[in-house]
Amino acid sequence: MKNISLLADCMMTLSYRSSTSVRTVAFDENGGANTEGRFTFTVDGAATTVDCDGFNTLATLVAKINSLGGWRCKATPGLLSTMSTEKSGLTQRIVSDMAATAVDENGIKLMVFTNAYEVMPASTTTALVSSVAIPTDNTELSSVVHEFVGADAGATGNVTFNYVSNPLGAPNSLPSKFPASTYEAAWGTAPEWASSPVEALNGNTDVRGTTQVSFAGMPHAKLLSVINADNAVVNVQGYLITTK
Repeated sequence: MKNISLLADCMMTLSYRSSTSVRTVAFDENGGANTEGRFTFTVDGAATTVDCDGFNTLATLVAKINSLGGWRCKATPGLLSTMSTEKSGLTQRIVSDMAATAVDENGIKLMVFTNAYEVMPASTTTALVSSVAIPTDNTELSSVVHEFVGADAGATGNVTFNYVSNPLGAPNSLPSKFPASTYEAAWGTAPEWASSPVEALNGNTDVRGTTQVSFAGMPHAKLLSVINADNAVVNVQGYLITTK
């Protein structure tokens, strides 16, 4: 049995081809020309900066980093290539600073999320920004676990979790083919089940609930959006429990 997180822990990974150079990378989450985030790539003392406001989507930022000699960058599989890389577009999931860190052929995580959850605004339906595709094996009965935290002890109302599926499955979403426009375009836009999983705050600030669902005919699924019926923010995370 294993747990597969519904949210990515970082936006990308980075490695360097040569083992002879001294190379580091640093990230300032509010640096750069317009304070949207700045990378500093250093090889043998020579530094190159890349600002997120100039490469404000995951696809364009990955391509820019790969254009720098020796660096290899891969987006986290399942994140949309259109995902924002700018600080102002990541209010639901904060990205942390990173001091100058050595990089080798094995690679490191880049643009690591500070919080394990996404912040859902009050009294609205909000699409998640860091939700990733989870392989379901088309199982007839699976368990999804939702964990969420209300802003105060008086938090009330339901929290509804809307899932969508992708019929194309794993071959179209692995790193070797990411970003795959055909795969991304295949995601559903309406909730997959007639009754989406619902959990109630009921005055509790910290809630964990498990829902049994069928993933039959759904090679890949992801948490698309959350309906927060409370009048304050709710912090949401979760994972799929699988026996394989």
